[in-house]
Amino acid sequence: MLSQEQTNTITKIYQVTSKCPDEIIYNNNKICIIKGFRKVTQNSQVPIVEFYDTTRMWVLPKEMIE
Repeated sequence: MLSQEQTNTITKIYQVTSKCPDEIIYNNNKICIIKGFRKVTQNSQVPIVEFYDTTRMWVLPKEMIE
């Protein structure tokens, strides 16, 4: 889950086109925009990222995938 510090960092770059972190590069898209957030538990949320080709996906923390 994202901590409050991580959420604050993401919020600073919300709706700004930027270079994607290496962990979320998808189909060679290196540019992405954080389009919004989804609440997954009472205390955490995950960002939705839109890539340059308009593909969108939720970015889940590693511990949620394993």
